[in-house]
Amino acid sequence: MPKPNEEHWLKIASEFFTRFQFPLCLGAIDGKHIRIKKPNKSGSKYYNYKHFFSIILLAVTDASGKFVVDVGSCGGNSDGGVFSRSSLGKKLMSDKLSIPQRGYIPGTDIELPYMFVADEAFPLRENIMKPFPHRQLATEKEIFNYRLSRARNSVECSFGRLAQMWRILFRQIDEQPMAATNIVKAITVLHNFVLVNEPPVPNEHLLPRRLTYQNLQKHRQRSTKCGMQVRKSSQNYFMTEGAVPWESNIL
Repeated sequence: MPKPNEEHWLKIASEFFTRFQFPLCLGAIDGKHIRIKKPNKSGSKYYNYKHFFSIILLAVTDASGKFVVDVGSCGGNSDGGVFSRSSLGKKLMSDKLSIPQRGYIPGTDIELPYMFVADEAFPLRENIMKPFPHRQLATEKEIFNYRLSRARNSVECSFGRLAQMWRILFRQIDEQPMAATNIVKAITVLHNFVLVNEPPVPNEHLLPRRLTYQNLQKHRQRSTKCGMQVRKSSQNYFMTEGAVPWESNIL
């Protein structure tokens, strides 16, 4: 799977803005536990909070749902730290992903960092946006959560496609972690190939009940001050220049 360069990241951000009206977005992040058989001599290393053995598929998708992945973390690792310990997370934090640093929201003079969108399982940072906690939210926070959720739809749909198209995910993968990791990587490459060359699967957002992979556990993690400032600025944008006429009918 090719590694994005800065030009590719900028193209992804443009597509997210066109399709989801979410500015400066470099991708949607999510993670799943993939069930595997008990690894040899592993103790509880791969035993997760759902009480089965797993590896973790950590994925970033572009606006059309194509994957950039990091897979193979031990399922027994605390989900709250999966991203920071992953190859993807380490490269992001050390500026080794060739991502553009800051940009102007199209049509405005508002300058913000380029960012990824995620859910509550991930930390709020300058370049990772997550929703506000769902507790009696003010309208502007509800709108931010809604807009972020729309942008995250790309990764949710992609996991739905994986479930429908690759039946090996309907059961435990009876392989050791390294072989299971290679199988999952191959599935994501095939997913990207099919997505480019064939039309989407109907009802692709629906996850079959028999699916064996599980969401990452949601954790309360310390938000950075910069992350809170960027989220506040994005929230203000969605209430002003970035407001869309139909969102008030959704809430």
